[in-house]
Amino acid sequence: VAHRLVGEDCTLVMAGDGELKTRLQAHAELTGFDVRFPGFVGQAKLADLMFSADVILAPLSGCALVESALSGTPIVAYDVDWHRELIEDNVTGALVPFRDWEAMGIAAEWLLRNPAQARAMGMQARLKAIEQHSLEKLWKAEAECWEKVLKQ
Repeated sequence: VAHRLVGEDCTLVMAGDGELKTRLQAHAELTGFDVRFPGFVGQAKLADLMFSADVILAPLSGCALVESALSGTPIVAYDVDWHRELIEDNVTGALVPFRDWEAMGIAAEWLLRNPAQARAMGMQARLKAIEQHSLEKLWKAEAECWEKVLKQ
């Protein structure tokens, strides 16, 4: 899908390190796409990247999905684990089938080409993340769990 964006001002930034980084760099060089690999970045730099991005791709994000949503940046996520609890397709982002990288690309392209709708989805994801993961709500849930454990 990225071939449709060739010639347009589009850069993919892949933060993080891991055993696939070298293979991904080689693939990016073969395709000629503008892909940046800053490696491991600290929390402050990662937050800057999320806030300045036009779209966040979140294939397997775990708790980082909440951080991504808090940025207000539109998200494309795989429908895996608990992602659908936060990302509602076409409401708080785009949710695509697990390991369907073509669908992820198509959804990302749509968000890039429809910035007003993308921003609205990003803001809805932010509001939902704040609602679901406020400190008060998390502390209350933790206290309830401990009460159940201690009563046994």
